[in-house]
Amino acid sequence: MNVEEILARLIAFPSVVGTPNSAIVDWICSYCLAAGAEVTVHPGPEGGRSNLFATIGPREGRGYILSGHMDVVPAGEREWSSDPFVLRREGDKLYGRGTSDMKGFLACALAALPKLAGMNLQRPVDLAFSYDEEAGARGVPQLTGHEPLAAVSYGTEAGLYQQAGIDAIICGPGNIDRAHRPNEYIETGELAGCQKMVEDLGKHLAA
Repeated sequence: MNVEEILARLIAFPSVVGTPNSAIVDWICSYCLAAGAEVTVHPGPEGGRSNLFATIGPREGRGYILSGHMDVVPAGEREWSSDPFVLRREGDKLYGRGTSDMKGFLACALAALPKLAGMNLQRPVDLAFSYDEEAGARGVPQLTGHEPLAAVSYGTEAGLYQQAGIDAIICGPGNIDRAHRPNEYIETGELAGCQKMVEDLGKHLAA
């Protein structure tokens, strides 16, 4: 599957914050296992919602964590031009709830996974996909052991990892200004650039 096809599958899951997310977790889990990753699902205390942690490469040593969240904000705005949970392409723009925040990043990481699996990685690449980031990053503490934040900002996940002693970098693809709005979109070139970044990280770790 290419990155656009993966994104279409992810967008089709209406994984709105605070609702059960087993469908999207199960699909990502199956995809990662098929790519050769080791996968662990971490159920949250709320019930019905889980984090997913996948590792490609050696199981020991300090590597890199690609962190993202599977939940999205509701898409009840009347201004949507089409179904927000069906990916729609117009030129080089892909429309749908979560394209920029942040299923576009999840799609890039997943699209790169098969290529990473074929590399002789000397250090691991981990995928840490959480739930309820849009409600104060409630899922991340199940992975880090640190309490969730009281307020939501685009850097909440990074802040929690930083508290846990894991250096964090915030990156795209897309533009956060497009998020939480009707007709949210991401550009195909942004997806391509992000996927290349992940694959280049693999090359660095295989050097």
